[in-house]
Amino acid sequence: MKSPVSANQAPWWFVAAVLALLLWSGRSLQDAWTKDLLNLNGLIAFIIWAGGTLLFALRTPTNLRNASWWTTALLICLAAKFLHLKALNQAAIAVAIAGILPDFRARIASLAGAAAWTTALGWASIRIFYFNPDPFRIPMATVSIIAIALLCKTTPLPPSPAK
Repeated sequence: MKSPVSANQAPWWFVAAVLALLLWSGRSLQDAWTKDLLNLNGLIAFIIWAGGTLLFALRTPTNLRNASWWTTALLICLAAKFLHLKALNQAAIAVAIAGILPDFRARIASLAGAAAWTTALGWASIRIFYFNPDPFRIPMATVSIIAIALLCKTTPLPPSPAK
């Protein structure tokens, strides 16, 4: 009988396969972050957002293989391939990274903060609001990490047994 903690854990091979697919499908972000004037600060915002999210997630490693979030990320990535929408690839990356957080409210804050690095923010803001969002990407990512820190109910890891 499985323990309640590991009942909803995806196998490592599944997580590794989804990560590889997400890395492969997100390779177009490099061009956007280096060549598109609406997305130049996207890489920095991504590093702040993903790094902060991983920092809080690693404090409670029991949720790193949450099967429902990794499966959702896989399905979104596959939908992106069928529909040829790069924004869905970026949404899949956001879902995979946000899904490793231990608290649902922190996951929602992380998903909202993912807009800081996506190319969809630049596309929508220039067409709807007629302004370049690039200067606001880094503050948006920072605010999302602060929100995650406030919402995340992490417990420190128990000390390892002394030998």
